[in-house]
Amino acid sequence: MPERLAVTVYPTMTESDNLTAPDALRQVLDIVELLAKAEAYQEGGPNKIVWRLTSASANSPFTVELEATAHMPDVSISLQALRVKQIVRGAVSSILDGGSRADWLDNGAGRTLKSILQRNLNGVGRTDIDFRNSADPIVIVHASAKRAVLALEMAELDEELKDDDLTHVEYGALEGEVMSTGLHHSRPAVFLKERLSGERVICVLSAEIAERIGPEHSWLEVWTGRRTLVSGAVYYDQEGVARRVHAENVETFVVPEVALNEIRDSDFTGGMSPLNFLNHARGDGG
Repeated sequence: MPERLAVTVYPTMTESDNLTAPDALRQVLDIVELLAKAEAYQEGGPNKIVWRLTSASANSPFTVELEATAHMPDVSISLQALRVKQIVRGAVSSILDGGSRADWLDNGAGRTLKSILQRNLNGVGRTDIDFRNSADPIVIVHASAKRAVLALEMAELDEELKDDDLTHVEYGALEGEVMSTGLHHSRPAVFLKERLSGERVICVLSAEIAERIGPEHSWLEVWTGRRTLVSGAVYYDQEGVARRVHAENVETFVVPEVALNEIRDSDFTGGMSPLNFLNHARGDGG
């Protein structure tokens, strides 16, 4: 029996009931491209599988069914197609659950998956990938797509850092907003957007911090979107930009919003003009 899968693309709840044609079609095309890149990684040679369209529904949600067929006639590709589906399902499920990025999701395949996920953040409400074979479908929604995109970016940043000279290290602290949480070489880590530079920084946590915070699934709830101060060994690149922290302490804090009228002092200068007040403050008299 040929290997099949189905892709269902739902509109967002906040926009019209109709998907745009580019969003719906590109979502399916990118999923097919991801399958092709997984096959190329697995087989290490020219692709033998062609994913043919067997049915499509233009109603909302947009649904297509695909069937794996062989490039060459009289060649069985059922086993290869099954393995490809398993590889893609495992990699996408892992990244959606906050796990590590699969090795085959390099720059090319990773960019394709990132495009699928980013479409779920803008234009697509939900994407279901049903791999058949009694396996549960993969369901991509806004929250899981956002978490997975940040995990991919964290992995991309780690790849970039492999080529950087991070020999300059200082003990200090960085402040920023936590964008994501996960694992860095099997160690707990947070993905920080540094406040002053806006650069992304990987903060690897000590075992003590991870134990204090609790189970990994709670890190995202505790830290994401919070102003955070991370202290420890800060590693800088050749341009003096902080790229990684081996964190010894992590603190989150809330910056209260203060209304202007709460801090306005109409008699701050004691009746002096601004110029005379500044001169007085500098000791220039006047």
